[in-house]
Amino acid sequence: IAGTSELTDQTFKVQCAPDITLVRQTLSANDWQVIVESNSEAFRFAPLCVREDRAFALNAISQNGHCLKHAPFLQADRSAVMNAVHEAGCALQYASEDLRRDHEVVLAAVRNDAEALAYAAPELQEDRRFLLSVLRRNSAVYAVLSADLRKDPTFALAAVEQNGDSLACMCEAFREDPALVAAAVKQNGLALRHAPQWLRADRECVLLAVSENEGALQYAARDLQADKALVLSAISETGLGLALQYAAESLLQDEEFLLDVIQKNPDALLHSPAESLHHSRSFMLEAARRNGGALKNASADLRADREVVIRAIRHQSAAFLSASVDLQTEPGFVAEALGINGLVIEHVAEQFSSDPAMALRAVQQNWKAIRFLPLSLRKDRTLILVAVRQNGMSLRYAASCVLGDRAIALEAVRRDWRALQYLPSELQGDHEIGKAGVDQDRRALPYVSLDLQVVLGSQVETLPLGSPE
Repeated sequence: IAGTSELTDQTFKVQCAPDITLVRQTLSANDWQVIVESNSEAFRFAPLCVREDRAFALNAISQNGHCLKHAPFLQADRSAVMNAVHEAGCALQYASEDLRRDHEVVLAAVRNDAEALAYAAPELQEDRRFLLSVLRRNSAVYAVLSADLRKDPTFALAAVEQNGDSLACMCEAFREDPALVAAAVKQNGLALRHAPQWLRADRECVLLAVSENEGALQYAARDLQADKALVLSAISETGLGLALQYAAESLLQDEEFLLDVIQKNPDALLHSPAESLHHSRSFMLEAARRNGGALKNASADLRADREVVIRAIRHQSAAFLSASVDLQTEPGFVAEALGINGLVIEHVAEQFSSDPAMALRAVQQNWKAIRFLPLSLRKDRTLILVAVRQNGMSLRYAASCVLGDRAIALEAVRRDWRALQYLPSELQGDHEIGKAGVDQDRRALPYVSLDLQVVLGSQVETLPLGSPE
């Protein structure tokens, strides 16, 4: 009989004669490569000459770390052992004694499988410092520690400080210890799930947990899930604000509370039962007033609503980007937006940001808008003068050709002596400009010319050490 399929009892009875001849074929190294790639367990049956091929053995080990058992020539090879324990932590048992003492090798093994600790050198199994570093990466290791270590309250506290989930493997007495639970949830808020019910109902303990991870709210007692202040404190200022998913139904129906939530995080209603409020005009009008970032989550019709968008822009210039395309391209609306929040100039189309009238409107509302203008407009004397009259330090954004304008320089320094540092040398030697700065604060003296320092220096001791607004 020749073939590659296995004979079953039925095929043998039906197709085969009573006498059969078995032909054994010697497999090549390539044949074994194909076999082991499809089934790594076959490695142990390969001929010794094949198993001792380094590339072949390493390939098998990368598929199944336990193949290291059948490749003794690699058991002292650090690279090979690392590959093995990364695939199967308990392959550590086949490593040489030296490698079972190697911190990095053992750490890799135990990180993968806590049970691998049993194969580490005895001294490592009792090395507290090393074990704490292991626990930081795999909390399940606590369950396989020696009985003495698991009973030690000092070590237990150190363990949860490294990994709060270690609490899950501890005895009931430790899980009932408020100080130990507090340390655990401070390190990992989700460790609250391992605490007893009475501590999940403890407000201070839950506050610690949700401060570390808002998702911990799901493990809090129901009355705490209805605690407005606690739930609000759980909402993160960035991200999706997932805590709201676990809040009590009564809070999800409280619009005033939800507005407080949006004020803290504009995305907090996403993926929560309250998400439908993004379609409510009355709700979004107030939400946009409190946090302009909420506009991006509003329904399309509300993002095209002038009043809603203006309220959002008043709070946050970037809200302009969430307005409908029609509003973003309407000159009248853009002008209105710039008059409310000049920093919107950063987000408008080039046709508007390069328009002198639009730019002037923006800078009049907020001098900081000057830094978002194109160079051609930062050369405009009128625009720069409007800016420096609000804040002298706005001079830093002016084009170099404007810095030499004496009237602008004097106005800027009168507003803020620090503007002296941006002036060309000829104006730093101007007596009136220099004196305007030094009269405000004697720290201005190094920014005037050397000649002027001599002239004004005699006055320095009588001047106050001021601090600009």
